[in-house]
Amino acid sequence: MADTVLSGATATVDYAAAKADVRRAVEDFLQEVFADVPSTDVTEATRYAVLGGGHRWRALVAVAAGKIFHDDALQLVLLAACG
Repeated sequence: MADTVLSGATATVDYAAAKADVRRAVEDFLQEVFADVPSTDVTEATRYAVLGGGHRWRALVAVAAGKIFHDDALQLVLLAACG
């Protein structure tokens, strides 16, 4: 846990848990997107590139930015985070 101070307010963030939540949500969403896509060379290459794992830093940043404005940012920005 880390304490972050913004404008005199202190917030405690469990980074590992937040990262795991975002990664899980992104992976689940992307699996759903590709579930109904017909198998072609292009979709298999895309599936490999998109579902190959990774740290999902862009998704983490998108959700963190959204949390500034709304507590339910993960669901609100999930589509953009997956982009």
